[in-house]
Amino acid sequence: MLSGPHSRPARFAAAALLLAPAPAGVTVAATGTPPLRMRVTAVRHPTAATVSRLTLQVANTGDTALTPHVTLTTGQGMDPYRRVVRGPRTLPAHGSARYELRPSAGRFALPRPGVRIRLRAFTASPQTLSSADVQEAVRGAG
Repeated sequence: MLSGPHSRPARFAAAALLLAPAPAGVTVAATGTPPLRMRVTAVRHPTAATVSRLTLQVANTGDTALTPHVTLTTGQGMDPYRRVVRGPRTLPAHGSARYELRPSAGRFALPRPGVRIRLRAFTASPQTLSSADVQEAVRGAG
């Protein structure tokens, strides 16, 4: 434990150094551009209310190779990640590829019309989140 006349400034300095990365990380996350651009190019509907496969065109706009983990979301919740049936495990920097995804349960039940459906891609290293609204493409109206 620090003691003496200089202990208080030293503690403040140590606290500032420990906390500085958090605001910097938040700033980068809030102002940064998502590295993956995603577009649905095909949808397989076994029934009018379900989707069994999605085909995506994904472009990595960043300077780092990324390993995306993709899911569909409605509202605040998150479904399990989709299984990649076709496409590279890792997408090189500035590269693009076609991915074919299948829901882990075999089918994704479409929510009622008007509910926002988002395609989300997470990467662990570096930690990123990219997302796209896909309700029109998934429902076949787009």
